[in-house]
Amino acid sequence: MDSNTDKVEFDRFADGYYDQHRGNVAVTGESPEYFAEYNFGKLKQIVERSNISVSRICDFGSGIGNSIPFFRTHFPDASLTSSDVSERSLAFSKQRYPGSTVR
Repeated sequence: MDSNTDKVEFDRFADGYYDQHRGNVAVTGESPEYFAEYNFGKLKQIVERSNISVSRICDFGSGIGNSIPFFRTHFPDASLTSSDVSERSLAFSKQRYPGSTVR
């Protein structure tokens, strides 16, 4: 598969991604945000325990931006760049979170 085919493939899923993800985790009784919050809380603990200074973050495969609020909550002083092969996902992410840096 060439990179143009990859982009088109991922673009097909952008609009319905959140609903699909929510459906996948519904059996747990929790939302996608619950799991993201948990994961980012654990990441923040690891960073603090390891005494790591975080000034810049690049979220590779950022998709539609579901992680943006959690990066902002747990790493508020870090510069965040979202990156994805799906131009449609990045456009949707930018629409959901204006002012975010996407590439």
